[in-house]
Amino acid sequence: MTPNTSSSQAGQDEGELGSAPTAIQWRPATSSDLEDMAKLEADLFPVDAWSIEVFQQEFDLVPETRSYWVGREVPRDPLDALDHDGSGPLVGYAGISFLGPESEIMTFAITRSHQGQGLGTQFLKKLVNLARVHECKQMFLEVRADNNAAFALYNRAGFIEGERRKRYYNDGVDAILMSKDLGYEDHHGLKSTDQNSAS
Repeated sequence: MTPNTSSSQAGQDEGELGSAPTAIQWRPATSSDLEDMAKLEADLFPVDAWSIEVFQQEFDLVPETRSYWVGREVPRDPLDALDHDGSGPLVGYAGISFLGPESEIMTFAITRSHQGQGLGTQFLKKLVNLARVHECKQMFLEVRADNNAAFALYNRAGFIEGERRKRYYNDGVDAILMSKDLGYEDHHGLKSTDQNSAS
């Protein structure tokens, strides 16, 4: 199964981002999100798109070794948000695996209409924090060699380019393996050596 982390943009904590009249709520994905996730997958990754069956197989591994999250639009007005069921338009999704000290971003996507707004950066930070919550020390991902925007996003987030996997994707494009050392930082971003001096 080929991880899909090549979106030109892309957590333990739920959060909201965006501009009026809607905000973006990040929350754990449920089975009710599967159909929308598969549709967005097919739009963004037509060559290597995961089927809904593959997503279901991944969901079957939650919470033991997987965690999947979605971002959906919600009303920004608190009064409107009270009656909202969290099923607004899908903005993005991501999934990570974790096994011992290692974590891998399995899939990562932001809708085309929401790219370039910083949502990918915010979502990626949530995934890194989630890996730290699971006490992972390293995070890995694979990105298409022809996706400069995605590569730049991960590079800005501290991921380092590693080996290149020749003709990894179905259309013959290489994959670039990237990794990030999570060190000894906790999920608040504090290094263990700094905790005693933190106010």
